[in-house]
Amino acid sequence: MDSVRVSLDSGLAVVRFTLNNPATVEQVRTEIFENGFSPKSAEVRLAGRIVERNGSVTLAVPGQDREYALVDEPGGSAVIARLRETAAGKLVEIDGFVPETARRAPRIGPIRVRGFTLIPGR
Repeated sequence: MDSVRVSLDSGLAVVRFTLNNPATVEQVRTEIFENGFSPKSAEVRLAGRIVERNGSVTLAVPGQDREYALVDEPGGSAVIARLRETAAGKLVEIDGFVPETARRAPRIGPIRVRGFTLIPGR
């Protein structure tokens, strides 16, 4: 972990990780819960490789043994179609949103993608 900033007044925690950190979004949520708080929705920025499996687009994050399902944000601007067209197999950084999940959910649902940036040279 690189840094943590917590504001109890606004109920907000900002957690930044170093590159290739193996921590998952689910692990962060579990830690928050185990420390007496209720994790809510989250803004996320993740880097990984775009993979298409059975018609779905996922993000494979280096150092993690999993892929995150990606979907367009409701009312969004077809970001997933652009990922398919321009980023399949490439390394990208995505900006997205993870809705609140049930307590102790083993996995988060799909990340709602708001935008992405290709990472050059990879």
